[in-house]
Amino acid sequence: MKDIFWKLYNSDTEEEINSVFENNSLFTNPKNWKPYGNNQGNFGTFESQQNHPVPALIEKITNSIDAMLIKECKLNRIDPKSQEAPKTMSKAVEMFYNVKDGEIGELTATERRNLAENIQVIAIGDKAQPSIVIYDCGEGQTPDNFEKTFLSLVLAP
Repeated sequence: MKDIFWKLYNSDTEEEINSVFENNSLFTNPKNWKPYGNNQGNFGTFESQQNHPVPALIEKITNSIDAMLIKECKLNRIDPKSQEAPKTMSKAVEMFYNVKDGEIGELTATERRNLAENIQVIAIGDKAQPSIVIYDCGEGQTPDNFEKTFLSLVLAP
């Protein structure tokens, strides 16, 4: 599995990723697949996602910010869905990062840079058509929660 991970991680293009998929029985065996959300008619779920790259990129960065704030809740033993959790992103930034009113612009350049290192947007590959990697130090994913989180667009809360 590590070998597959690193091959995918080091793939800069769609063609390289497809090659990893096509050359590994883990991906070619139909028994290892099931429809997203256990729904054969799931095309509309994907069709209704962002169809322009800029809003899609902004959404992914916002998700990274959310992951960072959820991680801080958990590190502070606060259930992110509880009444004790901050009600807005600004309140969470103030609570967890000591930024008055959540105004990042009030930080010094060094403080902003240190905070920004928790989320990175990396362009790799072809300059005309780069692949974009968004990395964050947020709450992370575990295999046993994958279906309830990453694959949960159509699942009830």
